[in-house]
Amino acid sequence: MTLPAPTKLFISAIVLLLTATSQQIQAEQAIKLLSFEQAIDPQQINATNSQLSISDQQAKFGQHSLKWQFNANSELSLYKPIGFKRFQPNAKKQARHTFMTWLYNETPIKDKLTFQFAKNQQVAASFEVNLDFQGWRAIAVPFETDMQGQPHEGMNQLTIKAPATIAANATGTLYLDLMALSIPVDPRWPTPDFQVPHVNKPIMARANAHWGALLSYDAWQQQFEQQPHASPSSAELAAIAQITTRIDQDILNSFNSSLNKNGKVKERAKHKTRKALRSQQLNLVSGKYAENTLNRGEERYFTDSGQLKPIQMGRQLEVYKKAAVNKQQWQSLNKETVKFRQVARHLLQLARAYRLTKPAHMKAKVKKQFTSLVAHMYQQGYVRGSAVGIMHHQGYSMREWSKALFLGREMLTPELLKDSQQAIAWLTGLGRIFRPEQENNGFNVDVMNTFLPGMLMSIVMQSKQELKVAYLRALSQWMSYSMLAIKGLSGGIQPDGSFYHHAQHYVAYGNGGLNGLTPVVYYLSHTPFALSDDAYLRLRHGVMMTRIFSNGLKAPISLAGRHPEKYEEITLAPFKYLSLMGDKKVASAYLRLANIDTDKLKNKAISITPEATPNGAWVVNYSSLAIQRRNDWLATARGFSRYLVGNESYADANHFGRYMNYGHVEILPSAAQDGGYQEAGWDWNRWPGTTTVHLPLDLLAANIYQVDQYSGVEEMLLSTQSYSGANQLDQQNAMFAMKLEGHAKYNDDLTANKSVFFFDNRMVALGSNISNSNRHYPTETTLFQQSISEDQPSFIGTQAITGNNTNKRTQLNADSFYLDTLNNAYFIPKGQAVLFARQHQQSLENERKQPTEGDFASLVLSHGKAPQNASYQYAVLIDSTPTEAQSFHQQLGSKTPPYQVLQQDKHAHIVHDKATDITGYALFSSNQQLADSLIAANDTPIMVMAQVKTSAASPAKQSEQASVLKLAVTDPDLNLYQGIDVNQVGADGKQKEVSIYSTKWRHNQPQAKTIQLTLNGLWQGQGEDYQVLSHHNNQTVLAVTSIAATPVQIQLTQI
Repeated sequence: MTLPAPTKLFISAIVLLLTATSQQIQAEQAIKLLSFEQAIDPQQINATNSQLSISDQQAKFGQHSLKWQFNANSELSLYKPIGFKRFQPNAKKQARHTFMTWLYNETPIKDKLTFQFAKNQQVAASFEVNLDFQGWRAIAVPFETDMQGQPHEGMNQLTIKAPATIAANATGTLYLDLMALSIPVDPRWPTPDFQVPHVNKPIMARANAHWGALLSYDAWQQQFEQQPHASPSSAELAAIAQITTRIDQDILNSFNSSLNKNGKVKERAKHKTRKALRSQQLNLVSGKYAENTLNRGEERYFTDSGQLKPIQMGRQLEVYKKAAVNKQQWQSLNKETVKFRQVARHLLQLARAYRLTKPAHMKAKVKKQFTSLVAHMYQQGYVRGSAVGIMHHQGYSMREWSKALFLGREMLTPELLKDSQQAIAWLTGLGRIFRPEQENNGFNVDVMNTFLPGMLMSIVMQSKQELKVAYLRALSQWMSYSMLAIKGLSGGIQPDGSFYHHAQHYVAYGNGGLNGLTPVVYYLSHTPFALSDDAYLRLRHGVMMTRIFSNGLKAPISLAGRHPEKYEEITLAPFKYLSLMGDKKVASAYLRLANIDTDKLKNKAISITPEATPNGAWVVNYSSLAIQRRNDWLATARGFSRYLVGNESYADANHFGRYMNYGHVEILPSAAQDGGYQEAGWDWNRWPGTTTVHLPLDLLAANIYQVDQYSGVEEMLLSTQSYSGANQLDQQNAMFAMKLEGHAKYNDDLTANKSVFFFDNRMVALGSNISNSNRHYPTETTLFQQSISEDQPSFIGTQAITGNNTNKRTQLNADSFYLDTLNNAYFIPKGQAVLFARQHQQSLENERKQPTEGDFASLVLSHGKAPQNASYQYAVLIDSTPTEAQSFHQQLGSKTPPYQVLQQDKHAHIVHDKATDITGYALFSSNQQLADSLIAANDTPIMVMAQVKTSAASPAKQSEQASVLKLAVTDPDLNLYQGIDVNQVGADGKQKEVSIYSTKWRHNQPQAKTIQLTLNGLWQGQGEDYQVLSHHNNQTVLAVTSIAATPVQIQLTQI
């Protein structure tokens, strides 16, 4: 019996939900947090040589904590099952059971507490905590990796031992709260600090070192401060004032800015009258804004009794949620605790209010609340030396905090100012700028985005001018070096303009990185601390490339990473900051993208005009991406390889993204119109251009787990193939090709050779050797899938089709053509099976797998079930009309068609375009014989684009014509490693899943390769990356040196 599609989808959804529920029930063994709200039960808690009480003087959770007044050798014991569980190596997650608690110390003691865990009075595991602090601190100490001894699952006693020696007649007082005796925690997260420096020793080798290696960064920083430093020059001292002013003005200007997060003009700001703007300014100056801000602060951050509420970062609270603590406790904790970022935003509003408010009495009130909150945050543990147990992704909570403390520095006492400067330096990891250069692999985008502005602000807040200048020199040198130091798949801007994070080109993270980096570059510009020229050119290239791989502001959905909810938009702020530095070329691009009224600029005597929309071809092979632009449209083709991941899926994101880069071809028709992607109702099997096995969603959904302790809970699958990338000739026309391979994790033995050739507004797509053994589900190549309205017509030939109830399967016995709703025409030669549909589709959204639906048009080539050596061919006329499509269709049937496929097999795809006289070659293997008159042989799988033209032989012999051969040669192999990565080979000899973060070759530099290409005919010429080796039997042997899959442009003259 065949089930209808909606029924199948409903069953898939139920299966997914039941599976998730089952896993959740198994994982949830509600962990009880100790909050010490009840009277002490001496059978469970007692102390020797000390006093215990339940106190309301300090609290982190609830209204009370456990107060312990101790003497030398005092002991506090808790008699409860600890709940420790051993780590199971085959578990879906890498979480290790960890002891966590918060401690409030009234007076610093230069000694240590000892925590001992026992089973029936026999100590099994222990660790120490330094007591040289005042205020709240938190610790997170994994049992199996960071404690002394051997923890047992039956442990039932915790004993805390006071130092053996305390000053005569002195006592110590500690408050304990929010204690988790044993809670599963991701092994990357526990963070070493002054209290527990022994925790998480491998953190510098982990992918999250930029968040958590604060202790190492601080040590480098202290070493630097002990070194002698050259005296500041007058220019350097003058620059400090200039930098300070720029930061202040930028923070204040952003408050009144009419730009949204992407730098675009807010709609409501466009319509504000001058009267409304004057009123807004009056509110600021008069103190009304300050009064409103103060009232919000009183409501949100103070209790009814006037006490400040406890503060934690969101990621710290997330630990309890992930560990499935008691639901009621979690809800109470989440409700009672103020998030660090909320307080930071409020502090920034207060700092702005203080700067902009005129009445002295209001300024005094603002200062009082501001300083109270700042001091409270430090009492809560957010100071130098404290990682409060876990520091992970803290930068996202700190961006406003650094700005607030900097802008509000005039309100701080000398002591609070010093604490603030040190706290920012510690929590942003300022000391990272002293990492040895040989260990610097690039510029981490999280650091750019969330830490870098704060790092600069902490330097400028230094009290000593000499040290301030020394830090600024070091920061400038580190930024300049880091910009160019990128190794392999490390973070930063690749030479081709890819913006790298998570070992891939990532538009969303690139936006954040540029939004954090470019203001700092602007602040330092035209001073002795400016970025080096080479580093600036790399930054500028990265910024300008964002406008190339986007149309208007929208980037292709293939670049959405794990967030395919919608088209990601590039950010305009970087263009603004580089324009402020005086870069006229960037400013010209900014004017076009921001659609700024140039008449107003003329009135201000600014003689910069918007650039023309870029046209041409670009290759971004660190992203396996080809780009073709004409008029106002953008077309891209993207793949993946053994170096570049095909997808990024998290437990809460992109569950159905496995096929996202299986040769994904996109056409964005204009700056004002997208390519028809819509998540609601989207068939995740049918990304345009891809060849896939069409699976039910429960089989397509990612099976996500934590591969090892260095990775996150994610899926980022690699191929074993190195052949995937793009080529371009004269930056005018591009091609893309890949050897597609499914992953053995899903028993996916799909293989295919795929290619896409762009010639002006024409695209030719070929597939060959399409094979797999899946006899249950069909293999397909999708030409398009587009969201539609019922009255938007598609065309079969010249026949317009509307509505959403067409589903037509055709075995073509004649060449045919179709038009999508975006005016692109698709030409399909006879002999292929075509599925054309306009229909209502049901699907699941990518994060929570909730049902969605929508209307879509799609065009698909079917290769049947378990195909062996199947193939396809189609062409696209981009931005066409039914009349133009009809004419092109007729030309295809003539004796001189617009293009010819010269070869299409496992060895090569070769296509010749008549109008441009360009031939494109996807050579998937080495070859000794090709169906081509130009290329006779190649010793390496490569891509070639060739064009032969005639020109005068010399000025003296104008009548003699000679042929000039233009070639573009690309070896798409990034060549980060050679041979087989044995760590990706399972016991069965098949590819196994690994974490990209754990691969040993991830930071390797690409290695150059020399290719031998044999051409028919005698040719001469030489360039930096190519030379003629020999002539023999009317053939020319050419040597081409390729590195990092960069196209080599070659020009030869016929002899």
